[in-house]
Amino acid sequence: MKNNMQTILQRDPKAVLIGCNTVTAICLQGLKNDYPNVFFAGTLPNVDKCKKPCILFATQSSINSCEFAKIAKQKDVFLLPLKQGAQMIESGCSDDDFKKYLDYILSGINLYSFGSMVLGCTHYLYKRKVFESFGLPVYDNLNQVASQFADELKAKGLCQKSNIKGSVSFFLSDGNASQFKKYADFYQKA
Repeated sequence: MKNNMQTILQRDPKAVLIGCNTVTAICLQGLKNDYPNVFFAGTLPNVDKCKKPCILFATQSSINSCEFAKIAKQKDVFLLPLKQGAQMIESGCSDDDFKKYLDYILSGINLYSFGSMVLGCTHYLYKRKVFESFGLPVYDNLNQVASQFADELKAKGLCQKSNIKGSVSFFLSDGNASQFKKYADFYQKA
């Protein structure tokens, strides 16, 4: 992670928003400690406003983290790993294939005993309709994270009006051209 962060820090950011629950859960505090001159924020699922009991879907790495352990301590939160979910979405799986995967994962679980589903991985937002097809309310905190980050930037005096047009850049740690194209195609469709 440090090598990846060095590439980002070469561009002299004032703030970095980590748009991945897993990286946030595992690395955010370390990044804040290692780079105190940069404002870091991340995304973690918020189960406060969802109907309980809830199923919180996340990657296995997220679920194994201390941050998700804190979330799991809350009453009526059931963590359910989707070990292949993010990879399936990145590889462009169809909604039908993702639905079959979720059917398999949820087999044996009485969904009627739950009040909602929470998407604890930003990849899952791309398949929100598939999650909604199970008939439970589906929650994510994408808008909350973006709004909170904007508020924190303003509070820290990091927002300034400018005529400079922003841009999006992709950097891959291994420099693999085919992987670069895959991610660029994936995010341009979003």
